[in-house]
Amino acid sequence: MNEETEGINREEVEPRSRNEARIWAGFALAFFIVFIFILSAWEKIQSNMVGGLITIAMGAGLLNHGFWDHDRIMMAGATISISVTAILLATNPALFPVGMIILGVG
Repeated sequence: MNEETEGINREEVEPRSRNEARIWAGFALAFFIVFIFILSAWEKIQSNMVGGLITIAMGAGLLNHGFWDHDRIMMAGATISISVTAILLATNPALFPVGMIILGVG
């Protein structure tokens, strides 16, 4: 052991590193799914729907983050944001920023 790693406890570092990897993988998977959906429905999708779908991907990533960190408030905010954004995309896609605002506040 050198001076830099002397005070590091391996039992504390490894689970945190594993959780960080799961969190980043969740964000990457959410954005991958949304981008595939956007590319496959490019001709049918409106430009303001793209922002809404990206907001849903961010919400899904934060939902995953809250799950692995056991943060109920983060999970609740992400769930509300996803729900509001999905409803707005179905009814009035121009209002998708409301879901983004909820995501930022939550």
